[in-house]
Amino acid sequence: MSNKTSVKYMKIGLIGMLKNSLFKLIFLFFLSTETFSSEHVVKGVGMEWKPSVTFAKTGDRIKFIGMIGHDSESIENMLPSGAQNWKSKMGEEGFTVTLDKEGLYIYKCNPHVAVGMFGAIVVGEPTRIPNNFDKVTENLTKVRIGKNAVKKVLTKVERAVKSKLAHSPS
Repeated sequence: MSNKTSVKYMKIGLIGMLKNSLFKLIFLFFLSTETFSSEHVVKGVGMEWKPSVTFAKTGDRIKFIGMIGHDSESIENMLPSGAQNWKSKMGEEGFTVTLDKEGLYIYKCNPHVAVGMFGAIVVGEPTRIPNNFDKVTENLTKVRIGKNAVKKVLTKVERAVKSKLAHSPS
């Protein structure tokens, strides 16, 4: 085999290795973006959401299950600034929302507002009260039905954050 032929095969081998490495890098990039976000499940059980307070990170997805007889709708003025409102269809099993803003999100089940079916999602650092907590509390005056239930959810958020803070490593 001549030197020209050896060099030619070395170049072909090197190009193949580079293509393979590039493919692996692209694959790992897409894989890593998937691993940085998580999916959290909230289930409609009877006339309440379980869990009633969910902790998530920016970019995480919240999937609603057990939706027979339920819907899920964010409450206007009880979301982080710039966050998108959502509303599922009645009985929309697996309805998923991606949360892209840090803060507190309050949501409800429209058919069960009168019995207090509200929930909360805290996006961001779980050991501190969300940055829009006071704004959400101020907007309680705009809640017509279920105001006391929303107050209870806000109390649960405070308790859950304090509990996480107490159990976090110092």
